[in-house]
Order: sequence, then structure tokens, then C-alpha cells
Amino acid sequence: MEFKVSGKVTREEFEAFTEKIQPRLEKWKGIRLVEVIENLDGVEISALMKDIQFGLKNWSLFNRLEKCAVVADQKWIRVLADSIDPLFKPEIKVFQPAQLEEARDWVLH
Repeated sequence: MEFKVSGKVTREEFEAFTEKIQPRLEKWKGIRLVEVIENLDGVEISALMKDIQFGLKNWSLFNRLEKCAVVADQKWIRVLADSIDPLFKPEIKVFQPAQLEEARDWVLH
């Protein structure tokens, strides 16, 4: 799966995302993600709270993830993704925006 985040993340956008990913987490195994983050301008507090609730509720389902490529244009996002890699089962690798095709290739192989 591939998804893109840009601008300010709202509660409604996060809820729409979780409605799409929830059934996939429950049914699929070996999920591989490409997350493209461009020009992130923040996250509404209500969206952050929904994110935390979603994570806690679905913690066991995250074992179904195999790989996650994070493609980000902001250094702090890349640093954060690198720092959480050891905490999660799926392998997380960080890429620059110019490396999007490399990120897609890494996730597939």
C-alpha cells in the first residue's frame, strides 16, 4: 500500500485513513507500506489523539506489517522514523523524496 500525507492532518482525514487501513490490517499478512510525507504542516491535536487510540487498539495487528518505507522531505520526520525503527516489528527505512522509486523497490523486495 502507498499513501501520501501533506499539509495539516485533520481528525477527519485521519479517520478516513483508518477506515481504509483497518480492514486490511485485519485480513492481510505481510503488508508493505510506502508513506510519502510532503510539506507536513502539523497535526491537529484531535487527529493525534485518534492516532494514539488507533495504535493502542491495533497494536497486535501491526505484527502483520513487514516493511514500511518513509519518504519525507523534512529532516525531523526522517530522524523520528529512524529512531522508532527498533521499537516495531516491521522494518522501517527512510528515504529522501528523490528516492521514491528506490523506496517502492525496497518495499517490494
